[in-house]
Order: sequence, then structure tokens, then C-alpha cells
Amino acid sequence: MTHEPVGSVAEEAIKLMRALTGDSSPDHAQACTWCPFCQLVNAVRDNPDMIETALVAATSFLATAKDFIDATVSSRAGQARS
Repeated sequence: MTHEPVGSVAEEAIKLMRALTGDSSPDHAQACTWCPFCQLVNAVRDNPDMIETALVAATSFLATAKDFIDATVSSRAGQARS
């Protein structure tokens, strides 16, 4: 078994896509404009800070969802005691 160095997220995504599709073309992701997977890989490659922005947005969303669920559970618990 050979150990290849771990690349960037985009490079590893391309390796995964090649393994799953059997595509040996090194330029698939660069040439493909319709495949959603390739569009994501190209977007990450062109905008590496996009991942951080998406993670911040997801964290904010999940925190808001948690607060909503906590408030709903507390409200229902209060109603059940009445």
C-alpha cells in the first residue's frame, strides 16, 4: 500500500470523485460544468474561504435551532405542570 500525501479539501474531493466514478481524467473537475459535485469542488478551489464562511453560517443556524428547541421544550414543560 502506498501512502500519498493528503491534499487540500478540493484535491481530496477530486480523488474521491475519481474513485467513485472510475474517471481517470485529471481534468474532469476543471472541465465539468454540469456535475454538482464538480461545481462544489471548483467553488471550494476558487474560494477557499468559502468553507469558513459556510461553517460560521451553519454554526449560527444550529445555535438558533438549539435555542428554539430549548424554548419550545421549556414552554411545553411549563404547560404540562399547569
